[in-house]
Amino acid sequence: MENYAEKRKYPRVNVNCPISLLLSNDEIVKATIHDISAGGIQVRCDKNTAHKVQHEYECKKETASTRFNVTFVVPRKNGQEKVKTACRLVYILRRDEDVYAIGMEFVDLEEKNRAILEKLTENPADHK
Repeated sequence: MENYAEKRKYPRVNVNCPISLLLSNDEIVKATIHDISAGGIQVRCDKNTAHKVQHEYECKKETASTRFNVTFVVPRKNGQEKVKTACRLVYILRRDEDVYAIGMEFVDLEEKNRAILEKLTENPADHK
């Protein structure tokens, strides 16, 4: 098995916060962020959500638009920061009977959002 930690450009931190993914039919599906970095996220979801995301990807991969718009909130000691960006699907893995992991890479992440995520991974205790 490959050691992905060695290939990562940014450090990751485990979090447990909700995320919304916007599908092309304007359906919003919910998941939970498992870990995050300034480069991407891994979310956990149920089988139904994973299949919707997989179907969306399969339908869009023939076109140039294989991005997902996502929205999530990063907790901070003095409040929270909302992040809205686009992601590219990297993988979908079955972790358990009804638990799937979805890896996504951020695409065109605005600098202010990258700074928020870099602070989170540098000082995770400041974001609880």
